[in-house]
Amino acid sequence: MKINQQDYNDLKNAIVGVVGNRKVSDIWANYQANGLSELRFRWDLVWHIQNIVRQPIFDRIYKYAHDSHVDTALRRIVKEISEQ
Repeated sequence: MKINQQDYNDLKNAIVGVVGNRKVSDIWANYQANGLSELRFRWDLVWHIQNIVRQPIFDRIYKYAHDSHVDTALRRIVKEISEQ
């Protein structure tokens, strides 16, 4: 994974903030019920970070990484927070 540890932690914390007290599995079940993909689910989380939480995380990340790197980090983050 190309995302550095500090940016990964910041990204994860931002996603945890967006998810709040909801279960990731419940949110994902809603996506599945509407025929939406896992990719869409992950990147909607990113949209919420950028447009609601207003975190500058991606300004830092995109200086050295691109979408496939971010998606790899998102896969890992979603898996980690789903297990909590």
